[in-house]
Amino acid sequence: MAFIDEWKKLRPIEKRKLTNKPLQLPLSCELCYLNESLNHDDGGLLRGGGSRRRKTPTAEISHPLPSNAAWRKVNLYGGHGRKEKLYLQGWSDMDEPLCKLCQTPCKGNNAKVPQFFEDLFCSLDCFEEYRSRTSNRFLREGLFQVERGICTNCQLDCHQLVNHLRPLSVEMRRAYIMKVAPIIAKRDKLLEKLVHDPAEGNAWHADHIIPVYKGGGECKLENMRTLCVACHADVTTAQNAERRIARNKAKKQLKDTMTSLINVVKQSAKTDLVQGCDSKFPSNDLDDDLLIEIPGSAYSGGGVNTTKEQNEEQELLTKSSSENICSGSGEAPGLFTATKDAKNWETPVVLQDLHVW
Repeated sequence: MAFIDEWKKLRPIEKRKLTNKPLQLPLSCELCYLNESLNHDDGGLLRGGGSRRRKTPTAEISHPLPSNAAWRKVNLYGGHGRKEKLYLQGWSDMDEPLCKLCQTPCKGNNAKVPQFFEDLFCSLDCFEEYRSRTSNRFLREGLFQVERGICTNCQLDCHQLVNHLRPLSVEMRRAYIMKVAPIIAKRDKLLEKLVHDPAEGNAWHADHIIPVYKGGGECKLENMRTLCVACHADVTTAQNAERRIARNKAKKQLKDTMTSLINVVKQSAKTDLVQGCDSKFPSNDLDDDLLIEIPGSAYSGGGVNTTKEQNEEQELLTKSSSENICSGSGEAPGLFTATKDAKNWETPVVLQDLHVW
């Protein structure tokens, strides 16, 4: 009974993975072991360690072409009345067609004259992987074959709902949805869309368990689940809110980083400006060297640092020298020297370093 209870709680995809395998309770441990084995052997469910693209471009999905092979155009003959389709396929120099995915030789009966698209692959596994990674429609069809359109969240049978709505009139459809699927009836846009067009795509969606923006793109069915349109809208709203918070946080971090960088640049510019001024005007010693020493002048280099007593002494010496000159007395040794043969006062008299006429 414990095995049956656990088995009923599993998703259809999980049941398919455990089919034809020796099992023991708890089944959750068996699933974990199987997932680890799959991730180790096949490089993970998400190719390349995670992708943010919903599907792989056809130009990138194929393995590199061997050196002894070249691309050829291949026409598919699907039967009478069907239009021929043109595809590119690698062919070796031994005239062997190569698989479109893994580039190994195709050994099928229709390998050289393919009639269907799967004839271009070496095995059914390569065909399913190629289609699931390049076609959203194929992925949805494969998911429907496993889960039959039943929402994994609210357990609403969307496929059966669509089948019941199609033969009904518009008014009866609206009443039936409100009775059977009230979660959809609460959303006016989803309700009107399903009432006027009761299609599978308006009733349920194939949702990524690991979101594409977190690296869940280019995946297989293991990362897909069936959700009704109402549950899928709720999940999308929550993911948008999460992404909005992440964007705002990233913007704030970027703003703080730019502000700190601007402050560093401004501080560096101020430092360079101060250093530049110091290099142009290094010190006052150079100014003192350029000043001419004139006794009694406040602008002379020596007079700037002269003490008060020295200034008074200099004034007294200058006054006594002026009195001797005016009275015509003898020479004042050390103050000035006059020529004895001088006949007039036009002869220059030297007073220390000052010339007087």
